[in-house]
Amino acid sequence: LNGKRIAPNSLEPSTTAFAVHVDRVLDGDTLRLQDESGTVFTVSLDGVDAPESSQPFGSDATNFLRQQTIGKNLEVKIVGKDRNQLPVGLLYNQNGDLINLLMLQKGWAWHYKQNNKSDELSRAEAVAKAARVGLWSQSKRIAPWDYRNGVRVETENPVNSASTRTENSRNGVGVNARRSTMTDRIVYITEYGSKYHRADCRSLRTSKQP
Repeated sequence: LNGKRIAPNSLEPSTTAFAVHVDRVLDGDTLRLQDESGTVFTVSLDGVDAPESSQPFGSDATNFLRQQTIGKNLEVKIVGKDRNQLPVGLLYNQNGDLINLLMLQKGWAWHYKQNNKSDELSRAEAVAKAARVGLWSQSKRIAPWDYRNGVRVETENPVNSASTRTENSRNGVGVNARRSTMTDRIVYITEYGSKYHRADCRSLRTSKQP
C-alpha cells in the first residue's frame, strides 16, 4: 500500500464520526478507508449485506458504492466489529446522507438484521423490494448469507440455511477471511420439494437440482 500505515483489526468503536476518504472499494458492503493521519483500515457497512461478487448484481452493488464514495469527502463512525473482528461502521457523504441507507434504498443490498435492528434500514429495504429496484427486480434470488452457506437455488424469500461449510484454516485474515477459511458444499433440492439436502441425504432422489 505504498507505505501507508495499516490499522489493526482491533480498531475500537468511535463516539463520533471522523473524516476519511476511500482507498479502495472491496465489494458492495466493504471498503478500505484512509483517515487524515494516513492510516488505512477496512470497514464493513453496518446493517448492509450486498450480493457476493459472484452473485447476480454483485458487481452492480460494488460499482454503485464506488460511485457514491470514490473521490468524495466522507465521514465514518465505527459502531462495532463483525465476527472476524473487522470494524463495522456508518458511512456518511459530504451532505450527511447515510450511505448504508442509500445502498438499501437503491436496492443494491439486503438489510443484515443479525447485528442491526434499525427500523429505518428495514423500511428502506421494504420500499425497494416493493418498487422492484436493483436486486429486487428479480422474483427469486439468493440472500448473500445463504449463498455463503452453500445455497445455490434461488427462492422468493431467504432460506436462512444453517452453514454447510467446513473450516480449512483458522488463519484467514482481512476482508475475505469469512470466505477464504471455508469450503462450500453443494446442496440440492428435489423437483417438487422446498427443503435442501446434502448429496448423501437418504431423502434425496434421482430428481435433483444443484
